[in-house]
Amino acid sequence: MRIFHRLVFQGHLNGTSGGGGNTSDATVIEEVGRVDLISISGYSTQVTGTSPTLSVYLAGSLDGLKVVVPGPPNPLVDSLSLSTTQETLFQSVGFDPSSSVIKLPYVYLLFMLGGTNPRGFFRVWVTGRDTSRRAKAFVQASMSENLSDHIHT
Repeated sequence: MRIFHRLVFQGHLNGTSGGGGNTSDATVIEEVGRVDLISISGYSTQVTGTSPTLSVYLAGSLDGLKVVVPGPPNPLVDSLSLSTTQETLFQSVGFDPSSSVIKLPYVYLLFMLGGTNPRGFFRVWVTGRDTSRRAKAFVQASMSENLSDHIHT
């Protein structure tokens, strides 16, 4: 079983009228792509703009550079209203393991701000867990391999 908990984004986000969005830290995209279940949590602060909102999607890549698959139609966080006077906490648990995004080797979180001229400071963490047969088989194979190295006949 593979489990991790990582800070995937820390910094300012700016919204644009054309969308686009910002992605999570590239140092964790391979790790996120290896798990079957994730949950995200985070907060925003110092938010400005008119009616600012946050949406968070998953996006996949084959090479870690070019995003080839947009996130599933349902975002992990869907147009969450952000406070301009205090911190806004958010959390989302999991996603559909049958999604094509999670089958790609690199998975990003895509952050999009809505509203008029939204801007704010964000910190976002991801917790990932892989309980699939694939992960169990990998752990068992690794254990068997390590044991066979120490057994002499």
